Amino acid sequence: MVLAPLQNSKAPINDAIATNMRSLLDAIDELRVTGVEQDIPIPQIAVMGDQSSGKSSVLEALSGVHFPRGTGLVTKCAVEVRMKRLQPNEDWNASVSLSWDRPQPSEAGVATTPNEVGEKISKLTEVLLRARGNRATFEPEHRIQVELKSPDVSDLTIIDLPGIVRTNVAGQCKKVIAEVDALLDKYLRQERTIILAVIPSTVDIATVDVIERAEKVDPHGLRTIGVLTKADQISSDDEAERVAVLRGVRKPLKLGYFMVKNRTQTELEAGVTLAEARLAEARYFSAHKTFGKLHPGLFGSQNLAERLSDVLATRIRDDLPLLVKQIEQQCEDTCGDLEDMGAGPPTSHHEARHRFCALSRDLHKLISSATSGTYSHEAFSRDQSLRLISLVRDGPQREFETALLSLKPTWSTEQLQNEIRHMRGRELPGFPRFETFEMLTQSFVRDWKEPCNKLLSDMACVLSRVCLALASLCVTSDGALVSELAWVIQARIAARVARAKEEGVDKVLQNEMQAYTSNPAFVENYNRIQLEKFEKTLQDFPEQAVPQSKFPGSLPLVCAAFTAGGVLGKVGDQPKEFWLAGAALSGPLVMLAQWALLDAYWETAVRRFADNVSMVLDRELIQDLADDIQSHLEQHLVERDLMAFFNEDARTVERRLQLESKRDRLVRAREALQRINLAKVRN
Repeated sequence: MVLAPLQNSKAPINDAIATNMRSLLDAIDELRVTGVEQDIPIPQIAVMGDQSSGKSSVLEALSGVHFPRGTGLVTKCAVEVRMKRLQPNEDWNASVSLSWDRPQPSEAGVATTPNEVGEKISKLTEVLLRARGNRATFEPEHRIQVELKSPDVSDLTIIDLPGIVRTNVAGQCKKVIAEVDALLDKYLRQERTIILAVIPSTVDIATVDVIERAEKVDPHGLRTIGVLTKADQISSDDEAERVAVLRGVRKPLKLGYFMVKNRTQTELEAGVTLAEARLAEARYFSAHKTFGKLHPGLFGSQNLAERLSDVLATRIRDDLPLLVKQIEQQCEDTCGDLEDMGAGPPTSHHEARHRFCALSRDLHKLISSATSGTYSHEAFSRDQSLRLISLVRDGPQREFETALLSLKPTWSTEQLQNEIRHMRGRELPGFPRFETFEMLTQSFVRDWKEPCNKLLSDMACVLSRVCLALASLCVTSDGALVSELAWVIQARIAARVARAKEEGVDKVLQNEMQAYTSNPAFVENYNRIQLEKFEKTLQDFPEQAVPQSKFPGSLPLVCAAFTAGGVLGKVGDQPKEFWLAGAALSGPLVMLAQWALLDAYWETAVRRFADNVSMVLDRELIQDLADDIQSHLEQHLVERDLMAFFNEDARTVERRLQLESKRDRLVRAREALQRINLAKVRN
């Protein structure tokens, strides 16, 4: 791939810039000043290369500034150079500053000469290293910002990054290799960063580290420009290889390669100006026996600057619409995250009191909705696990009823006979005793106590979980106020549970110890159960056990007598024989009557008990819970320092500060874009 040469390559460097190029670059510079690049990648040019690859010389050729030179890690932090072209009659001016939010040090400020810019860069580098402490030799977080205005520069912004470090030298921090690699990788991976890879012409391009790193993130070379330096040091044997690189035969890049010859240290010391150096550079390549045969647009810092300006402006123009959308979206998302966190801590006692009252009202409203089963609030739509009445009905209360029904007593004939015999008092045989019946009912009522205790415990858990979840909707932080709310909620629920047990459930249990009912269902159940048990007994009782008499078919007669209510006169004219025929069934029939009474009463009592317990717990635990919590919450905190309760923990404070800082950056970026005529710069 051969790089398409620039048109009118002999024209002055600023003549190649399109009419709106400065507007495009200004737009990105405005965004960069806001710091929004921390959140959204923005189009930029990053200069990368090995140590002593000629990066500083390239930057000098583009800007005219005397950057610090030397061996080893000379660039110890990122340096951002914003260049703006002035009219020929305007004066050169520059300023140097640090990117941090602290006050600018005395070393920052206006520079009156290109040499002074380089001196300020060196001094501000030391300021950054001292601020980092621990004998730091590299600063990865902050950068030095140079704003340069001159008639001799292109409209261009570039970021100079430290050279690739492979080994530590004496006095250098052991972490410097990893820190430099992390900084380079950060810029390499940003899809909107144009990589200006500086490559010494004296090495084989196949072994150049910066090209290999660029290939990993930009495999098709869509955003990488190669710059071959030290052209005057190429041996004649290697010239053909370098021509192949420039023509895109070796390690091709879509944006191509350039070759430059920069001022030497001797020329700098001799005072060779930027304009003189560019003329000498152009003469060198045009007169070269090999490179002079190639298109002149491939050579010289002037053509490189034009190409960089054009590529950067094109990238900005293409990315700007999406960039605007991303800023708007992230701004909206960040404001939403801050809104979810709620307001920050109050700044006065009056504000704290006002916030607390509002919180108390909100919590009361939510708990009232939950306990009344009215789920119109959006919180209940988002989370069905907050629907309290539904949870209680389908959970603890249903389990309670199931547990009660599973406790239905079962007695064998022998067991029931033993119970009745052991409970016999002064009554004569054949005379029923109510106390005996009541004592039998009390035995199964006692079994209901354990399900009641479990119901109380389960309902307390559901109430606590729902109320605490509703409280968390009112208080977004995890500070002291959350703990106080939780304490009051759990204390009130525990108190209501204790009262419900003592004044509600225990009294219902005590009442059930006295056998009583006037419910007509009891008689209906008794007759039904008596008949069912009698028919079952007849099926199980052998007919030969009935004494034979002159009345054939005596067993059916006994059945008829029983089902007719024992009216013997309807069965025959000889009751004696009939009685003898049924004598064999007399024992089972007595037990059947007792069974029927107990079962009928149990069915009546257990339903009544389940309803009464549920009603008591609804009254004692659920009704007026919101009023109870609100009242005790206000009493508990009325004399307390409310401001302390709104303090946030360190993690929340840090997250709030991060979100607020991000929101401010994005808002400033949005405002910066609004000041720019985007319709104009997009064309």
